[in-house]
Amino acid sequence: MIQNFSLTTLLLCIPVLMFGPFMALMPRGMMALIIYSALVLLPKLQKHWKEIAQNTHKHSFILLGCAIIYTCLSAFWSTNDKAWHTAFDVFYISVCCWIIFATLPFIKAQALDVLIKLFVVSWCVGFVLLCVECFFDHPIHRWYEQIDAGTPVNENATKRIAALFALSIWPFALWLKTKGKTILSILSVIAFLCVSAFLTNRSSMLGMVVGTGILFFAYFQPVLARWALVLMIGLGCFFIVPISTLLPLIPQEITGQLFDSALARIKIWTYTSQHILEEPFFGHGIDASKGMETDTSSGNGFFEPGVNVVSHHPHNIFLQIWLDLGMVGALLWGGLLLMLTYRVYNAHETAQPYIVAAAFCSLMMLSTTFSLLQAWWLSGHIATAILLALLSYSLSRNAATNGTSAGGISNSSS
Repeated sequence: MIQNFSLTTLLLCIPVLMFGPFMALMPRGMMALIIYSALVLLPKLQKHWKEIAQNTHKHSFILLGCAIIYTCLSAFWSTNDKAWHTAFDVFYISVCCWIIFATLPFIKAQALDVLIKLFVVSWCVGFVLLCVECFFDHPIHRWYEQIDAGTPVNENATKRIAALFALSIWPFALWLKTKGKTILSILSVIAFLCVSAFLTNRSSMLGMVVGTGILFFAYFQPVLARWALVLMIGLGCFFIVPISTLLPLIPQEITGQLFDSALARIKIWTYTSQHILEEPFFGHGIDASKGMETDTSSGNGFFEPGVNVVSHHPHNIFLQIWLDLGMVGALLWGGLLLMLTYRVYNAHETAQPYIVAAAFCSLMMLSTTFSLLQAWWLSGHIATAILLALLSYSLSRNAATNGTSAGGISNSSS
């Protein structure tokens, strides 16, 4: 049977099999899987260059190119001395992402089925490792990092794992749906929602709660669910600044009831919005928050005087776009996100509720924690999108083979 697969397919089996264990043990290695996959698919890019050029959605490609170029060039005026490092990460990961998505339509159906099955096996292995790590105080992590039993492990280790699995549960649940196990598919999502609660990671739990609700909603109202996604992106990209400037008006009776991390984010968002108003058109440059410090000595006292309340990043992707790239960046990236949301209509109708739910889950986490400029986190999002696309391709091809009329992604790189 192995002779039926090309060398490219066999090489792609490696990152698929490593996906689950990497999420559980080496989240920062996720970008290595993306780079490796892009290098493996480069020959296909050369072989099918004419078809890719013909089928690529030109407006999306131009908008994506403008957004990436502008983002990288903003390193020239960034307040962060190391902004070029971040710009380089964004550039090469974006190029790798485009290579992968441009060549996905040219993976043969038989090979596609094998890759999907390997993903399921890999995800299950990774989930077992997640349970071992998180419920038994990171024994593998302690062994690898040579951390003593009495020394606490950085809480970010659990947060990274929980966040990545909160993304990858959606393609796993979609695979169950493709096998006709609808109830089991929904139960898998609810089960991980419960797991995320035990992990006490509020961001992933928020993403799972909203994503689960949207999944149920999208089953019955798919069109309204897609429009809700458009509305959320529109509000986030184009109304986040005026909304964040009103945060200080929240009565202290309310803010006093919040847990510390929630109150900290309100403060971070408040001071971030003030910095946005300093450079509203072009922003402070990519990854600018790492070069900023806001003295709160004249503020209302939650932070110590002189503390960097903007943190390493604003803990909100929309505010970060405005802070780093200004109105120009918000228009470019906002327009691209809205265009990609419209392209969801091309996905197979069975996959669409899971894609929309995954998008909501992602946006909830991106609005409260981590920065998409972190290479491992950006790579995690790309990997999830690839898996959802693979499953949608598989559904579309099966529908075409069976002669049904279900919609799906065509053989294009759009």
